[in-house]
Amino acid sequence: MTKKLFISDFNRNVLTLLTGTTIAQAIPIAISPILTRLYSPQDFGVLALFVAITTILASVANGRYELAIVLPKTDKEALSIMILSLIISTTLSLVLLISIFVFYNPIVSLINNEELAKWLYFIPIVVFLAGLYNSLNYYNTRKKAYSNIAKATVIRSVGLSVVQISLGLLKKGAGGLITGQVISQALANGRLAITVVKDKNLLKTANKTSVLSVAKRYNNFPKFSLPAVLMNTLASNILNFFLPIMFSVATLGQYALVNRILGAPSSIIGNSFGQVFLQQATSERLATGKAIKTFTSTLKKLFILAIIPFTVLFFFGEDIIVFVFGSEWIMAGQLISILAPYFFVRFISSPLSTTTSVFEKNQYALVIQSTYLILIIIICLIGGILKIKLTLFLTFFSGIFSAFYLILIMIFYRISKNDR
Repeated sequence: MTKKLFISDFNRNVLTLLTGTTIAQAIPIAISPILTRLYSPQDFGVLALFVAITTILASVANGRYELAIVLPKTDKEALSIMILSLIISTTLSLVLLISIFVFYNPIVSLINNEELAKWLYFIPIVVFLAGLYNSLNYYNTRKKAYSNIAKATVIRSVGLSVVQISLGLLKKGAGGLITGQVISQALANGRLAITVVKDKNLLKTANKTSVLSVAKRYNNFPKFSLPAVLMNTLASNILNFFLPIMFSVATLGQYALVNRILGAPSSIIGNSFGQVFLQQATSERLATGKAIKTFTSTLKKLFILAIIPFTVLFFFGEDIIVFVFGSEWIMAGQLISILAPYFFVRFISSPLSTTTSVFEKNQYALVIQSTYLILIIIICLIGGILKIKLTLFLTFFSGIFSAFYLILIMIFYRISKNDR
């Protein structure tokens, strides 16, 4: 049965992506002990704030139209969606740039962080690059160019590592970490663009009428998926704003290392599954009206992949962190054991979340993310008012959201059955 589980076109596609992501993640994980000795917890805290801001903005950079790129029957229509996505992301980036230029001083006063203030003008650049990456990534997914996606992931990882180590040796502080993010994203986009450039004849078919047509046809994505993902991203990054206020930027840096070890790799590996799941589930829905086979198969694989590493980190996380990264990061070791169950269930749930997109039930996603955002705001408010200790607060957080993601898996399962 295990052999059957891992032999299919789905698995080959996932394996292609995972080969790239495994190499890509092995590099930053391998250099993390170097980075934690070149940069302080405070530097990582500043990076976490920068990434939180750009991630929130980038999540809506394309109006969520990028999700629709894999859905049309024709490549011409898919290309029109991609062009529409890029028009939206370019517009948003220009608005951000103008806003920062006009309101620079009030923004600096609001964030109250001199180091981060130096990098405000990089925010529109990163948002544009992220929007471009999202569009190109989904177009490559549509074309089943999984090898190209894998190569882009590796290129981004290598670029990030080289820049961050180089600037770390030059003692550039948080700026070295931020510059690595910018350059690596640009390099990945260059690789992904190859698939689009190859379709030269198709590019000539793009026109204003087709772009306006797909904007209307797939308007459920900005209507429902956009506010849903905005709420999800806000909820996912609230701790990046809450922790410095209640504790310190250095505390955020400790939490950021946990996210680097658990969150980022889990997210990228999960995205590999999620991209293939979206394409395969869409194919199954078009053929049978359901996506239950793809759903259950993906669920099993995600569980098998995650159970051992997360269990090890739950029991031995603190010892592993101190040994690998140094005694300065002992707090991160304590946090990783507390948060392991939460990251485990989220790792399984997140790739399956596009079930709502497959069945164009984006209103479900809106309700789910609204609930998620309200929950985390309530938890943060309670923690702030009662001035709960960090470990107790995160234990409460981990338990609540582990249960939340388990409920989401059950909801996605019912949607995949498409019972009317």
